[in-house]
Amino acid sequence: MKSVVEAGPVFIVGRLFVVRRWTEEVERLRNRVNTMPVWANLYNLPKTLWTKKGISFVASVIGHPLFSDSTTFKKERLEYAQVCIEVPCDH
Repeated sequence: MKSVVEAGPVFIVGRLFVVRRWTEEVERLRNRVNTMPVWANLYNLPKTLWTKKGISFVASVIGHPLFSDSTTFKKERLEYAQVCIEVPCDH
């Protein structure tokens, strides 16, 4: 079973919750958000890239890939891959 920290961002009652490991900088940075997880739909992926590594490779152009939805993971919908990506938002 994954720990809460390893599981990544979660939505609870429509609200985004991001849990990170505590460090001494937490108090100093707690009101500052540097990144945000967003869902991206990746269309027209070649079959050779329809793997965890391939989808992560394509998603890394946008930001840091976190995870795919279960439909993408199980290859139940091949029209597009849906992936959650952590993107910078400090600009």
